[in-house]
Amino acid sequence: VTVAGESRALALYDVLEAIRQFVPDFQRRYDKEFDTDDGIAVIRVEFVDGEGKPLPQGLCVSLENFLRERLRGRAVRPRDMRLRSGAELVGRILIPRLLEEAEQTGRPQLLILPEGVDEGVAYFRMVLVNEGEDLSEAIRRSLDARPGVVVANLKVNRARNMRVCLFSVHVDLAHFQSEEEVYEALRGAVLEHLPRARDFDEGMRRLSMAKLREVQELLGDRIPQRFIKRVFYSFDDAYRVTTPARELADEIAFVYDLFTRRLSTGKPVADVLTEREHLVVGVSGIRLPLEPIAEALREYKPFFNGAEVMGVNVYLFKLKKPKDKKPKTLIKGIKLEEVET
Repeated sequence: VTVAGESRALALYDVLEAIRQFVPDFQRRYDKEFDTDDGIAVIRVEFVDGEGKPLPQGLCVSLENFLRERLRGRAVRPRDMRLRSGAELVGRILIPRLLEEAEQTGRPQLLILPEGVDEGVAYFRMVLVNEGEDLSEAIRRSLDARPGVVVANLKVNRARNMRVCLFSVHVDLAHFQSEEEVYEALRGAVLEHLPRARDFDEGMRRLSMAKLREVQELLGDRIPQRFIKRVFYSFDDAYRVTTPARELADEIAFVYDLFTRRLSTGKPVADVLTEREHLVVGVSGIRLPLEPIAEALREYKPFFNGAEVMGVNVYLFKLKKPKDKKPKTLIKGIKLEEVET
């Protein structure tokens, strides 16, 4: 079986789990995984069934269809809406990159970032960079005309003789069958007026891959490469391309420490990572509810990232260093109660 897809949404673990659902007793003979420079993962797995035989041709076709359905597309990850999203970091690095791409290609650049989901409503930040006529109001009307889509806010700024349009969009998911339908609706409203607009998703993949390789080089052999990749792509899209590689490497190493401590002790773990300007409160556990932890740290307005590896949830809450509290005091009010099955 050979599978290809975006690195942020595909890992060997995912492919093996999907195969296991279709062939519970499969035996793996060989696997290979690599990433291209533009952020595409290619995974090859050779296996036989429980009796050491290859699958019949008819089952191979069914397996192909099953894998395509099971692995396709990216999902908007549910997020506690009181926690800050990486889309808030969009101005620091992403807008300059969009401006650079627009200047080099001569085409408008569009970036769509999911900010979270709350009770069936998804929140998106759309950034459009173009020169020439101001079409922001026309695009707003086209977005509002789509069932289930509402433009909550629109700001237009000027930079490098170009317009930077920032749309805050709310989407009622009851009107859509899939994640891809939502993105197509949002892109379609822009393409109606700017048919040459280019989706910056490819640019985001390139930025992510370059950053991932920096992180992998910094961490070396201390942490398994597959673990690094899985956690890296669990982080918020905008966060991982705007955060320095050294910070990301330290935070992934922190996740690995929390993960291994939970497995070795059999109990949930809480700890604090101290950075130059921030503290990162980390919590790990199995079936560990996010809500009470978020509530305990709400006053600090933390930035949230989370990962799930081999059934262990690891949550990171990044906040500015409080002036009146020692780092370890932040975890005293956190209740670590895993949910029983």
